[in-house]
Amino acid sequence: MIKNVGLAFSGGGFRAASFALGTLSYLQHVQLEGKPMLQRASFVSSTSGGSITNAFYALRLYQGHQPEAIFKELYAHLSGDEILEKAMATLTNSKIWAAYPHKTRNLINAFAITYDQVLFGGKTMEVFWNKAHQPHVDEVCFNSTELNNGISFRFRTNGTDADIISFGNFYLGFKKESVEALKSLRIADMVAASSCFPVGFEPIVFPNDFAAGEETPKSLLDAFEFDHNNSVHKDAVQAVSFGLIDGGVVDNQGLYSLGLEDSLRPPKASATSEPSPNGKPEPRPFDLLIACDVASYFLDPYEVPSEPTKWYLKIPLKWIVVALALIVPLTGVTVGIFAANREPWYYFLLLLPAYLSSGLIGFGFWKAAKALQKEKKQVHGKVLGGTLVSSSICGFPKLSNSCKHAGNRLRNSPWKFI
Repeated sequence: MIKNVGLAFSGGGFRAASFALGTLSYLQHVQLEGKPMLQRASFVSSTSGGSITNAFYALRLYQGHQPEAIFKELYAHLSGDEILEKAMATLTNSKIWAAYPHKTRNLINAFAITYDQVLFGGKTMEVFWNKAHQPHVDEVCFNSTELNNGISFRFRTNGTDADIISFGNFYLGFKKESVEALKSLRIADMVAASSCFPVGFEPIVFPNDFAAGEETPKSLLDAFEFDHNNSVHKDAVQAVSFGLIDGGVVDNQGLYSLGLEDSLRPPKASATSEPSPNGKPEPRPFDLLIACDVASYFLDPYEVPSEPTKWYLKIPLKWIVVALALIVPLTGVTVGIFAANREPWYYFLLLLPAYLSSGLIGFGFWKAAKALQKEKKQVHGKVLGGTLVSSSICGFPKLSNSCKHAGNRLRNSPWKFI
């Protein structure tokens, strides 16, 4: 009997966010014993673009919204370039940054601010402590990667004070008495950290980029535990800022956190609905784990650039530099020796070899640059048409059809995705 379901949403930019939305919509329509399958999902782990959908859905659930209304609202945000355009405008708007005094002015924080204003309305982790609307999702986990130890960093909570020990990782996390500091973290900043993919964004920095409300960077640092942080360079990383990037660097499917949660839940034989010592009923073990991964065999594979075929492209750069280094000074010496007291036309004759050499070298550079540019453009187009475009937020495609495509694929072969 399927009573408890765990979900994992992969990374992949807005494409992943739309696929995750399609998965939620599909599970809401699948009925099991008169109850939507989605209502049996109690834990959602996500990475990168999948965290946009995970965070938005969980927030609206805790605010008392119905699933169908949540789907429509998020669908509207994902259809088009609203978030991209607003983030670009935010980057150059000094008035907006004044409301976020601790943040570094860069692209990832421009997106964090945009998420905060467009999607999450300034809400923080504290919202998950209020279960008045009895949301079916008990626990959420937004996965990122921290750069001090090179492993997953989990923005995770089940809305209880005791669960603060599951936030972060073994090396970095809040002190047990720092629940209020944890509650102050903006949901938007955690989503930005989860979707901060390398090259596209610089790392988002804790605590400076996360300080909000009454919390300052210093108070967040004081609330954090650094005792186990990077034992090789332990003295250098005590109570100092650290960088966070996309969770997909370590686990793009968010499966590790889902598997970890499953392993920590008691076996069915010992599972109980009676309260545990922390006042919360023991969580039931998962009966079914569902992963939504946007990796697709429809994507064009990366093609390794071919070796240059033109002879001038094969000339090593060092020999071109050597030729230039020899021609220029030899020309000057020649002019100095033979050009004294000569007619002007004689200067031209002496410099003619230099002119010809420079012209040939310049022509060679021009041809080489043009050929390389053409080759780079071809490869770049193939890559952008394939895997990388799914991970990029630059030049968002219109995603109206993406949700439909995700839903259609799930409807046509649902169990392949489960």
